[in-house]
Amino acid sequence: MSFELRPSEKVILSVDFHWSTYLAATIHFLFFTALAIVPWAAAQYLARLEALALYLPTVNEFLPYFVTFLLLVGFEPLGFRWLQNRCKHYVLTNERLYVEDGVFSKTKRSIPIDAINDVILNQSLFQRIVGTGTISVMTGNDSHCVVKSISYPDRFRRQLSRLLQEQLKHAS
Repeated sequence: MSFELRPSEKVILSVDFHWSTYLAATIHFLFFTALAIVPWAAAQYLARLEALALYLPTVNEFLPYFVTFLLLVGFEPLGFRWLQNRCKHYVLTNERLYVEDGVFSKTKRSIPIDAINDVILNQSLFQRIVGTGTISVMTGNDSHCVVKSISYPDRFRRQLSRLLQEQLKHAS
């Protein structure tokens, strides 16, 4: 992350992604891992049968490539999700909200606290149960920044709201 603090700036909160962001990718990986184990186990079982032993050399030559392919296909979404989460950064300071996103091409936004009009927390029932959520930060020009699938979203919303109130007090 190439985030640099200004002289009077201090970090209030840096956001981590919730483990549930990996849930679908992990299920995908486990499914393909099971799919890879089945032909390998079947080949081991068939090796014990004498009538099918003639066909096993051909199957055993092909099987490692097939199992490797299935494992790679299963791991790809999990690896890419991990890479995406490692390349996203949300940092809340006493002066701004810094957003950095992108795996291959980067997008960096710095939103001053005084430009923020509203902070919206969205949580589905599942997200409420596991403790994750999405924060929408509305700015003065009706654009918004979405902070997805973070741990402790209510704490982030409260901190941002507190900073907004402090900015209003200092402005008046």
